[in-house]
Amino acid sequence: MIEEYKVNLTKYQEEFIEWVVNGVDFPLYSVFSDNINPIFNHTLRNKAIDNQSWGIANSEYVDTFDSLFKDFCQENNIMWTRILRSAINFTTHQPKDSEYDIHRDHEFRYRNFIMYLNEWTGGGTQFFDDERRLIRTIHPQKHKAIVSDNELHAQGYCDPHQRRVVLVVTFN
Repeated sequence: MIEEYKVNLTKYQEEFIEWVVNGVDFPLYSVFSDNINPIFNHTLRNKAIDNQSWGIANSEYVDTFDSLFKDFCQENNIMWTRILRSAINFTTHQPKDSEYDIHRDHEFRYRNFIMYLNEWTGGGTQFFDDERRLIRTIHPQKHKAIVSDNELHAQGYCDPHQRRVVLVVTFN
């Protein structure tokens, strides 16, 4: 299941995203995917060791993003028990021949929440079947969210001179 939503933010949440996440003082850390395309990340909650544990808080911003996620779930009648991992992912343009990092976020069953935090063109989110065949592309729109069930997925790359900033929360 892959569903799209429009996220209704409070004024505080919207200003927080603009001021902190899209501001110049938000800390990002370099990580590399298997195909060596640069990805920058701000880990809010480190990965849970199994699907029975909460991800461990790792950021002073975790409460604000946890609240955003919980508000979204309540408004859209999405059931959840625990947050397994959460992060802000930041990517930039890569050449057209760059390979996507097709992956699952955990080795156990989980659900995925992805929220687009800024505007850009290109760089949608692709979903794949178990044979790695593309089954769906979600095109980015600021404050749009995707909820999916454990599907293989990959982020696309935005157009030149742009950046792609998303909130990712895995949960069960």
